Amino acid sequence: MERYVMPILFTIVPIALITIAGSLSARRASARPLVLTAWGILYATAAFLALILVGELFTDAGTLTAATLLAPWLITLVALTTLAVLRPRISLAVLAVLALLPIGIATWEAFDPLGASTWADAIGPVELVLIYVLAVVTGIAARKAPREAGWVLLLTAGVPIILRLLTPGGEFARQAIIASLSVPAAAAGVAFLLASRVAPRTPHSDRTTTRMQPG
Repeated sequence: MERYVMPILFTIVPIALITIAGSLSARRASARPLVLTAWGILYATAAFLALILVGELFTDAGTLTAATLLAPWLITLVALTTLAVLRPRISLAVLAVLALLPIGIATWEAFDPLGASTWADAIGPVELVLIYVLAVVTGIAARKAPREAGWVLLLTAGVPIILRLLTPGGEFARQAIIASLSVPAAAAGVAFLLASRVAPRTPHSDRTTTRMQPG
């Protein structure tokens, strides 16, 4: 049971927070609670996983080797972040294409669990790192295009989750645990999609409502 504690938290907490934020957004006719919740879930999870993975990398590989391995990821992250700030919609198109990388890895592990697991044990959790590198940048682009960002997050994180849970390869418990780590990113995507559908309350509608009230 202990092995499922973290997956349960990674699954239940984001869903609960988004449910609360959705209720607040509907009540206030404002997308802000959903957007802020999506950012909070996404970046808090990414920071937590980064601390664990980077810490393990420096412990196992040593400072020089770890820094060498991290450099390409950091350069990619900076480049994609710059594009997301300057050209958010173009960056979302690029991110949608790059989402094929974690989807491909999840497909491989679903149908060839032994080969993919052996590769992952030697290289590291590349799929998870890819998902959160892309998700972090997508969250930045969501500032200008929340609906498109929501779909990109569901593609990046949601499709690998579905592949792991519905395809026959590998131990289900292991697949479920790995899939759960991507749930916060997928949940953030749902929050951005919901935020894009919230109709803001306009001054005109407020005046109309006031006139219709008795007295």
